[in-house]
Parts: sequence; C-alpha cells; structure tokens
Amino acid sequence: FEDGTLNASYNCLDRNIERGLGDKTAIIFEADGGEVTKVTYSQLLAKTCQIANALKSLGIKKGDRVIIYIAMSVDGVAAMQACARIGATHSVVFGGFSAQSLRDRIEDTGAVAVITADQQVRGGKHLPLKAIVDEAIALGGCGSVKNVLVVKRTGGAVTMKEGDKITVFAWQARDGSNWGHAREVTFADGKKLYFGPPAGTGDGGTTPAVDLPKGDK
Repeated sequence: FEDGTLNASYNCLDRNIERGLGDKTAIIFEADGGEVTKVTYSQLLAKTCQIANALKSLGIKKGDRVIIYIAMSVDGVAAMQACARIGATHSVVFGGFSAQSLRDRIEDTGAVAVITADQQVRGGKHLPLKAIVDEAIALGGCGSVKNVLVVKRTGGAVTMKEGDKITVFAWQARDGSNWGHAREVTFADGKKLYFGPPAGTGDGGTTPAVDLPKGDK
C-alpha cells in the first residue's frame, strides 16, 4: 500500500504479545561463560521501551542514525529494536572491529549517537569497547556524535567524557534517574531500517541503507 506504514519493532514484539505470546521465550542467550538467560517477548518489549525512551530523552528522533557497537547480547537486540521503534536508523558494527573501522562507519553514516558497553567478554578475555569508541572519536571525523550510551556489561572501569551516558541494567542516566521506565513509545514508520556494509566487504566499503517494505502495520 502506497500510504501504508510499518514498524519492525511492533511486528517483532507487540504483535506476538497481542497474540497471547508475551510469556513465551523470545531470546535464549548464552554468555561467554556458559550462563544461559531466557528473555520473554514481554521482557524484551520492556527493555526495548526503556532504551527507546532513553534515546528520545537525548533528542534522537526519526531519521537520525545510531551506531550500535556492542557484543552479541540481549541489550544489543533491544537497542536495535529501540531504534526501529522510534524510527531511527541503526548500524551495527562488529565488536571486534578496530577504532579506525568504527570511525569510518560513524563518518559514513553521520551517526548522532553510539551505543556500546564498558567491555565485552570473548574467549574469556575482556575487550574494552568503550575505550575503542573513545579512540575512534579521537581520530576525527566524528563530529556528528553527540552522545555515547554505555551499557554495564562487566563493570570494568571506563572513562566518561562530556556527552557520555552510563547506564546500569535498567538503562539509567548518570545521575541515577530512570529513563522512562517501560512505558510504550509511539511507533514511527522510519523509511530506513538500518545501514550495513555490502556483503563481502568486511569493515570497508560504502554503507548502503536498507529500506523498510511498504505495507500495513
């Protein structure tokens, strides 16, 4: 439908909850140490709305670009859902990429925010994601970035700079105030869902946008 709208977050979460599947498992996450976490559709929606409200409180809106530089995790999935929910276009950067590669993606997309973690755990080693973000921004060309949101993954020490927002598991601001709890966010029919590098290009190449299909919600 030419005048139809679509919200990917609604289709993934709300639609299943409306079908009575809210208590069904949406994600089974196994951490590096073997710990398994099961997240239901209702729990994932609550976390998604918290992050979406956090982004909105920072002035991020439909059409803005957000980089997600975080390990494979429930927070990473919820961050993608949150961007889709408010109509922001996200671009996921693999947590193993270098500061230079991250800088290039930020410049390429014109991202206004970066969502990352203090560290990620991979193969038993703690990798300093926030420090890599700081290094990427220091390389220059990242003037579009206004805020860096940091998830507490390991509790490792991080250096916070102006514009950084550190979060706990409930996505709280640095001053301890909660960002909107889990109230529902108004859907936005973003025209671009995400940016991703062309297949086979690794961390190089121009980053194309992927359009949302037309159709009803």
